[in-house]
Amino acid sequence: MIIGTTNPNKIKEIGGICLALGIDLIPCDLDIPETGITFEENALMKAVGYSKANPGKFVLSEDSGISIPSLSKILNHTVELPGVWSARFNDMNLETLQHNESNQSREEIDKLNNEKVHYLMRNVPVHARGAFFTICMIIMFDEKVVFQTIRKAHGHILTQPKGINNFGYDQLFASDTSFGKSWAEIDSMRKNLISHRGMAIRDLQSWLCSEAGRQVQ
Repeated sequence: MIIGTTNPNKIKEIGGICLALGIDLIPCDLDIPETGITFEENALMKAVGYSKANPGKFVLSEDSGISIPSLSKILNHTVELPGVWSARFNDMNLETLQHNESNQSREEIDKLNNEKVHYLMRNVPVHARGAFFTICMIIMFDEKVVFQTIRKAHGHILTQPKGINNFGYDQLFASDTSFGKSWAEIDSMRKNLISHRGMAIRDLQSWLCSEAGRQVQ
């Protein structure tokens, strides 16, 4: 099965389940514009693009990010922020909702994204720091959706970054099920039990084990 990403964290998390079921996961990276304003729109755009490039094969795409309602109010936007721009929030033009391509490493981009959110929310009181992660995951075959799931993990933005296991906004985010700890303070096994991606992967696992999902093998 083709997976539309070269992100090693995503490949590791999703690939482990697929490998256990005897399914090879093949990374593929295409330049597919993500112009949607929802995770579902972007995941579908990517799925169609990868499916067109890989006829007769199953392809998996996903789009995910964090939404912080108070941040949208601060910046006078009706769309969710960082939302679909989570991965490139630091390079985003807040007036045009466009972004510049960056030559920086993923680690440096994540660091700058976190610093920007932390700075913008410096005066937001604790009770107004709610946030949630969303993921939309799609499997497509010959441009037809055969599996789709949308999952969310709710929590809040911490007043200070915590932890060293950093991926995305993990140092700033504590979920309702992480007992006050940031996601960067808990190990990957515990995070996978409570995260939006972990829930989506379990949905994928159930589907792959179902009668419909067995066709992937």
